[in-house]
Amino acid sequence: KNSSAVKQILFVGAIKRRKGLKEVIQALKFYQDNFSGNFVFNIVGDYNIKDPYYLQLKELINFLQLDSKVIFKNKVADSILRDFYAQADLFLMTPIKEGSNFEGFGLVYLEANACGVPCVGSKNSGAEEAVLDGQTGYLVDPTLVQDVATKIDLILNKQTINPEACIDWAKQNGVGFSEFITLGNKAVLSENDILRYWLNRPKKQSSRKGFSNYRPVGIYLESLEGGKDFLKLISEDG
Repeated sequence: KNSSAVKQILFVGAIKRRKGLKEVIQALKFYQDNFSGNFVFNIVGDYNIKDPYYLQLKELINFLQLDSKVIFKNKVADSILRDFYAQADLFLMTPIKEGSNFEGFGLVYLEANACGVPCVGSKNSGAEEAVLDGQTGYLVDPTLVQDVATKIDLILNKQTINPEACIDWAKQNGVGFSEFITLGNKAVLSENDILRYWLNRPKKQSSRKGFSNYRPVGIYLESLEGGKDFLKLISEDG
């Protein structure tokens, strides 16, 4: 990728409070003011233009004068999403814990890694299973905007993460880019989506202790409404 080109930062997921977008936007403001303004942040995922959280984000973006930097793309077709991943220099998603809601295993981190894209994710979330801190990206406290901005700088400007290491990590876990592309781009996975994946799930165990190729789906399901009940159902099947 051209080092002088505008850096492409990518988020893929539903626009929800627990995804930590407010904190990410604040970190990007710090990054712009202290490191570089040579970036665009593409937010790819479902949102409702009347949703209070979306409106808060738009207000914050306007207040911080980041309108030209932060772009909402809505949900896109898989072919277009592939282009976003291919062009990305960094995948940035730092979820926060919201009451009893938590962010399960992030398939999108491995999707990004499979394309050689480093990631920044949150500590104490499912990202800890998906991101090898210092090897395939960085784990951060999403509320510490200066630290998040510093990690963005390390990846974008100092190239501290080797894209090949990201690809290797995705391969170690049996994740190719196309495998999870449809699942990762959905705001809410339906039971049919999960069942289809479960019936065709890979059986090979990862080299990482305590981790398997189908565990991420189980963790992700637990974070969805009714997910635990459905997870119990498919666990009995498997």
